[in-house]
Amino acid sequence: MAIPDYQTVMLPLLRFLVDEKEHNIGEVVDSLAETFDLSVEDRQQLLASGQQTVIRNRAGWARTYLKKAGLIASARRGFFRITERGQKVLASKPERIDVKYLERFPEFVAFRELRHERSDEPTTMVSNPSDSTPEEALDSAYQRLRLDLEAELLEQVKAASPSFSGDALEFTSRIESKIVLIDGAALAKHMIDHNVGVSVSRSYEVKKVDSDYFSEE
Repeated sequence: MAIPDYQTVMLPLLRFLVDEKEHNIGEVVDSLAETFDLSVEDRQQLLASGQQTVIRNRAGWARTYLKKAGLIASARRGFFRITERGQKVLASKPERIDVKYLERFPEFVAFRELRHERSDEPTTMVSNPSDSTPEEALDSAYQRLRLDLEAELLEQVKAASPSFSGDALEFTSRIESKIVLIDGAALAKHMIDHNVGVSVSRSYEVKKVDSDYFSEE
């Protein structure tokens, strides 16, 4: 089964907390992996940034949104539990909990409105959010920019590094020394990775709130 998006994760996450005990995000991730029958590869799949697994990222954002709606609350640093409101929501047996569902809670609406006021995000994005988490959206944008840069750079280097002739391929197969042939496309990737022939236009340091820091000990 494919890794579920962060909105699909919300209801199973809340159900996991039905025991009213304190849990941490690691326990939630393990539970979700079992619920959605994720393979080892799915569980280990990383965001494009390589800084976090996809399932943990989506579980984290589901937790944040449920917390903003008052369905779960921090218990102590790194731990959280279901609230009375969350129990009532589960008792109503919803088929799905997503951003649209959470808009019935005023605290969540206030959170979304504040987020909108602090950004240039169109109103339509607030009421109809993507299934991607913010980190995934950033990663996707980065990958698109990189592909565009690779294509542009390839145009510049392909004349000097065309595809290999039969003689070159035949030569490398005969000699004992290992030679790795790099064509234009591969060269473009290496040039970007090692800042050769390219320069940094701008860079961003992406930060997020450490919710555990503000939780009680």
